[in-house]
Amino acid sequence: MVRVIFLMSVLTIFAAVSMPLPAAEVDLAYSDARPMPYYPRQAALDCVEGEVLARFIVSDSRKPASVEIVHSRPSGVFDEAVVDALGRWRVDAEPGTELEKSFEFDLGEGVHFPKLGPGITRNFGMTAVG
Repeated sequence: MVRVIFLMSVLTIFAAVSMPLPAAEVDLAYSDARPMPYYPRQAALDCVEGEVLARFIVSDSRKPASVEIVHSRPSGVFDEAVVDALGRWRVDAEPGTELEKSFEFDLGEGVHFPKLGPGITRNFGMTAVG
């Protein structure tokens, strides 16, 4: 009887630890599992800043699916970067959960420039062409 109670307790604890969080408590901060979007090259060169609000549904594999751009300013400039980033995300939420995430593109905030090419620095949004 003691073994059965112990086993039930362990299974209950394991189930509680491994269950995804409700939508209101899901962490969508940038991390290794949720990399920040790349800053589009032309937008960086033109010093364009903006924001995108994306909505998506968590798939069975815990990845964003059915991504929808709810709002973007300026329209269309950063959408592809957001969709690309979401394609690399893993979200710890129940499959079928609908979530929204706001992305800000600000040249003064540790901008990520891995695809810009030679002559352009990657340090905190400073663009140096030369």
